[in-house]
Amino acid sequence: MNVLAGKHIALGVTSSIAVYRACDMVRLLRSAGAEVHVVLTRHATEMISPKLFASLSGQTVAVDDFGTGASYKHLDLSKSDLLLVLPATANFIGKAAGGIADDLLSTTYLATNPKRVMIAPAMNTRMWEHPALQRNLKQLAAMGSQLLMPENGNLACGDVGMGRLINLGEAMDAVEYYFTPHDMRGLKVLVTAGPTKEAIDPVRFISNHASGRMGIALAKNAWLRGAEVELISGPTERKAPLGVKVTKVVTAIDMHAAVLAKIDVADVFISSAAVSDFRPEAASVTKLKRGKTKTMELKLILNPDILADVGNRRNATQTIIGFALESTLDTVEAKRKLKAKRADLIVLNTTKALASKRNQVILVGEDSVEDLPEMFKEQVADRILDRIVALRKAGKR
Repeated sequence: MNVLAGKHIALGVTSSIAVYRACDMVRLLRSAGAEVHVVLTRHATEMISPKLFASLSGQTVAVDDFGTGASYKHLDLSKSDLLLVLPATANFIGKAAGGIADDLLSTTYLATNPKRVMIAPAMNTRMWEHPALQRNLKQLAAMGSQLLMPENGNLACGDVGMGRLINLGEAMDAVEYYFTPHDMRGLKVLVTAGPTKEAIDPVRFISNHASGRMGIALAKNAWLRGAEVELISGPTERKAPLGVKVTKVVTAIDMHAAVLAKIDVADVFISSAAVSDFRPEAASVTKLKRGKTKTMELKLILNPDILADVGNRRNATQTIIGFALESTLDTVEAKRKLKAKRADLIVLNTTKALASKRNQVILVGEDSVEDLPEMFKEQVADRILDRIVALRKAGKR
């Protein structure tokens, strides 16, 4: 679901020291298919060249305040699908909150419905904490504009504190959320992702090559579609999206406990984690030495079956989705698993999906088998969520 394709976004750029990061924002927006029209304040042009933004956006950059003669640039820009001000200085925020329109960007803001505006502040901590600035932010939020709150961290001036511009990946999440139809609004979705690690000793463990990409894509896309999402993630370097609550776990036992603690309030459970089927019966508390023998015996015991335990305690309104990782796309095991685990849908994929950006799956339901072509995991996630929405609309949980 490429929700930004063909969207017109006006990007307001002010003279924050984070001005250079607006260049990357233009690139991200265009890569997602949006048409970007940049509006620079006069002070911003003293920090960065309008020609750079013109090259990145492929559009003429608006920098004039009004000049002479008739000018309706602010009205044209106000017709954009979204006005994103990134970065936003305290000066711009104060003018916007007070209704002051003395240059092209502030006039464009005043001509735009506040509900079609996102503002990403960036400034020194002391400015951020000033009561006047906080009052202005509350005023903007009350009028319906969305604030992309800054981060706590190292600032360009050398200080450490709140005021650093939001991570651009999270800013993109917010923009995508704005444009995505919320056909999962009101649903509570619980997703598992990533591998688990089962300790052999303090330095060795049993695990697999799962990256967590599939589960995180499911969590992100469900959130984009309006659901309240919680992700239970095994060890992975992938970052969860902006609006998803995350519980970190390590072992299958940890994940089992976390799922059972939260499953009763979930409307949808998606079991996409690659959970280790076995664990050592007893992990050594000290590092195992090489020794003189050429072999070592390791006794393994079964881990809990998370999907089966969820299926056994499910209520009549829950939708349960499981994954089957097999060597081939043979649906026999997926059909068995669907029935045995009391799931509504099994996503059959192969070991080639591990640590890959792409996946080829077969969606196995009670009375349907849908063979999907290979595609990016983010696209697979949307196809799975489409099926969930359809199942719930049909009353099949």
